[in-house]
Amino acid sequence: MGKKIHLVDSSISSDSSRFDKLSSRGSGDITIKIAASCNGNAQAVADIQKSLGSDKIDVLIIYGHGAPGVQGVAMGKDSAGVKENSAITLKAVTDEKSSWMSLRPYFSKEGAVVLKGCNTGRGQKGDELMLALAKAFGVPVTASDWYQLVGRTDVVGNIRTAYPSGKISEDKASGLVNLSAVPVIEAIAILGAQMFGNP
Repeated sequence: MGKKIHLVDSSISSDSSRFDKLSSRGSGDITIKIAASCNGNAQAVADIQKSLGSDKIDVLIIYGHGAPGVQGVAMGKDSAGVKENSAITLKAVTDEKSSWMSLRPYFSKEGAVVLKGCNTGRGQKGDELMLALAKAFGVPVTASDWYQLVGRTDVVGNIRTAYPSGKISEDKASGLVNLSAVPVIEAIAILGAQMFGNP
């Protein structure tokens, strides 16, 4: 049985206890927190490899700030600009020296990746990033075109999945979330975005 890895840009929430609870959800869960760093991508990959031992990855969920085609890994509190090597971008994945490419043999046959950055899967840039990661890892990669809820494993918004074959599918039914399971302030934000459209 493989592991579920929760990779967290530790600066996305002042309430780190939300992420401490992730590892307790299942015996195969591992939470890795990455601090803001100029070499966050390499650190994240090294920490993932170290935590696995001889195990494989069933699911890699990456929590961090996002933008279309950008998944934060070690961006810190300043998400206004993407610092080199602090986020997963098309360049970070396709660069021949990319540390992300070295994770491919660590995925199980049923492996998958979920990008939990806000708007990471939006538009052409989102598609390009997801396809590049799917081809690099050899597993499906899922992201959304919408804001994500901090510390939750579910994905909110229009969910798209890219496959190593180059195909992208969209889950049309995913645009709604069960608001009864969401904290009040987050529910207000979701309702506002549904009423007035995506930002």
